[in-house]
Amino acid sequence: HGNNFVKFSSTSTWCWQQGCMLQWDPGNPNRCVFYNTLVDDKYGAHLFDIQKTKVVNSFPNPIYSISADGKLAISLNFSRLGRLRPGYGYSLLPDSTMNNSCPNDDGIYLMNLQTGAIELVINLYELSTQVNCEPGDEHYINHASFSPDGSRIVFFHIWKLFNSNKRKIRFCSYELNTSQLSIIEDVRTSSHFCWRDDNTILATNVDQFGIWRYTLYDLGNNIKKDLQIDLKQDGHPMFSPADKD
Repeated sequence: HGNNFVKFSSTSTWCWQQGCMLQWDPGNPNRCVFYNTLVDDKYGAHLFDIQKTKVVNSFPNPIYSISADGKLAISLNFSRLGRLRPGYGYSLLPDSTMNNSCPNDDGIYLMNLQTGAIELVINLYELSTQVNCEPGDEHYINHASFSPDGSRIVFFHIWKLFNSNKRKIRFCSYELNTSQLSIIEDVRTSSHFCWRDDNTILATNVDQFGIWRYTLYDLGNNIKKDLQIDLKQDGHPMFSPADKD
């Protein structure tokens, strides 16, 4: 098509910061894309084949991120995310968990993209019991990502303080094989991150004095190392695939 713009679909589940989570299918990266849309009047997702110009699979749950092998997806309650962090979720449908500050039947869902089976692997109530928070603080998940090898999920556990626009953030890791939850960062406030390899994350964070840093986190050995970069503000780190040193 050269430089022609070709519209292949449309969706009403869209937000300013994260769009419709449009992403290539890792199992078929040159022709198939996933994106969130309404499926039977609920949040769900489609897999669209650009060559066939049609939807080739449909899922009854929305997708947040996909494992590198294309077999698993993370799903969240996008209504809750949209309500508690406008611009990151969807406001099309009401949040059924609105009156529950830390529901035990909501959190991070793991969806099998081959069978469509879904299970809740981390719930917000359990997360809330691990931190010092008030009963009215509202808990939610954002920025959930698979490690490159798909063995763990990292995510932000966030709680919005009662009657306030302030929020607190824990950067967490969950190992799929052992169901073990560990904390990557809870002293500083993390913002953006990227994977260097299966066990290493580079993240931006700010301390209580307002000083921003890039930090390398070795998840396997639980070691963190601040980079000697004079960072004046928030940053969005990324690695070149060819040079991860």
